[in-house]
Amino acid sequence: MSVFSPREFLEVGAHELESQRAEQDLATPNLLGTAPRSTLGSVRLFFYQFGKRRDVRKMNGERLSVLPAVAFGREAPIGGAAKRLFDIVIASVALILLAPLLVALAIAIKLVMGGAVTYAHERVGFAGRRFNCLKFRTMVADSDTVLRNHLRSNPEAAAEWKRTRKLAKDPRVTRLGNFLRKTSLDELPQFINILRGDMSSVGPRPVVFEELELYSDSVFDYLRARPGVTGLWQISGRSSATYDERVRLDSEYVSRWSFRNDLWILFRTLPAILKFKHAA
Repeated sequence: MSVFSPREFLEVGAHELESQRAEQDLATPNLLGTAPRSTLGSVRLFFYQFGKRRDVRKMNGERLSVLPAVAFGREAPIGGAAKRLFDIVIASVALILLAPLLVALAIAIKLVMGGAVTYAHERVGFAGRRFNCLKFRTMVADSDTVLRNHLRSNPEAAAEWKRTRKLAKDPRVTRLGNFLRKTSLDELPQFINILRGDMSSVGPRPVVFEELELYSDSVFDYLRARPGVTGLWQISGRSSATYDERVRLDSEYVSRWSFRNDLWILFRTLPAILKFKHAA
């Protein structure tokens, strides 16, 4: 079999499924497809590639390479309805109590940096669903161009970005933005993501699509939960943790999930944020 990049495989997999759509009654949105009832039942499949691992299934007698398929079906994110209700209460109370602070931060950003107050960046959530993760803007307006030019002219920064998806000295971040990041105030708009159902109060760190490849087999754990505003990664060193450690913490959170652990993480979050030297 040919080896595809993750993006190429998703495109090829979607094409193969689409070609069978008429006779097998398949629906194939971006990342998630519905398998024919005669073979895999009404389950959702997330197609992804992990190195050379491959899983070949037969669909109505035809071989279809699906590079381990995660079947979600009607499975809810970890915690189910109880965790969802808890999240709604937490987010609603937080937005009401923090409303004056949110308004003050919005005004400060507008006065100091100009332009948009918030920034929406596409992340991957439960079962591979993409959503716009909200944050207060902390970067210059042309941040993508600034980053591209910086990585092109700085090999060490390019290597750091490839390894951790972060920069210790990020030229895109303004002084006000740096303060917002260190205090995690830039993440307060994510309570809106919670109300929308995109995120949870506690969960794995929200990542972009390209980062899933770095999760290897742990991606199965990541896709079982809604990403969190806080999580084990938030209270365990944050930016001082290596990327592999962050992946391990995300996987550990999902595999050992309980309401008791969620409450413990929430209780530990504020002290962790106040330790600026660990902040993003």
